[in-house]
Amino acid sequence: MAKTFIVIEGDDDQNFLTQLVSRHFENSEIVFIKVDTNGSSLSREAIENIRLETIGLAEKTLFILDADAPNYSKTKSNLIESISAIGEIDDENIFLFPNDQDGCLEDLLNQLIPDNYQHFFSGCITHYAECVNELEADLEVNKKDRLFIYTASLTRNNNFSSGSKRNYNSEFWNLDSEALNPLLVFLRNHLQNEA
Repeated sequence: MAKTFIVIEGDDDQNFLTQLVSRHFENSEIVFIKVDTNGSSLSREAIENIRLETIGLAEKTLFILDADAPNYSKTKSNLIESISAIGEIDDENIFLFPNDQDGCLEDLLNQLIPDNYQHFFSGCITHYAECVNELEADLEVNKKDRLFIYTASLTRNNNFSSGSKRNYNSEFWNLDSEALNPLLVFLRNHLQNEA
C-alpha cells in the first residue's frame, strides 16, 4: 500500500487527524510532516523538509493546515506559491482548517463538542475566558486554552487534556459530526478503503 504524506502544523493536528483517519479509513498509511508556517506561507526550513521527505512531491502529499489568516483565499494562494518552490501541487491537495474556510483546528474542534456538553463549553468556559481576558492585557484564555479546560474538566485528567494527547474517541467529542464532512470528503478523495 502506498503511503500518503500529510503536511501539518503540529502535534495537536497530528493527534486529531490520526484518530479521525483510523476511525473513518482502514489501512491508510499516513506519514505526517510537521512544519512551521510564517503566517500563511511555509518557512524555508519547512519547504526543504517537505522536499526531502516527499522526494520533491513525487510521493502523494496532502497539506492540512490552519487558514488562520483573515482571508482564506489569500492564505491558500500564499501556500500554493510557497509550495511551488518544492514542485507542482494541485490546490485539490490543500485543505485549510476548519472546513476549508477561515479559521483553525480549534474552530473545528469547537463544532465537535456534543450537544449535551455545548452549554458547559459555550456558557461556562466561554464566560470564564471572557472574564479572564477582560481583567488585564497580560492575561488571555485563547482557543487552545478553552479546549484544554473543557477536556480537563470532564476527564478530570490534565495529562490527556492537551491537544497532542487528547482522546477524540470519547463521549466528549462527536467524530460523526456534520462539521467534519468537508474534511472527510477531502480525505476520502485522497485515501482509499473507507471503513
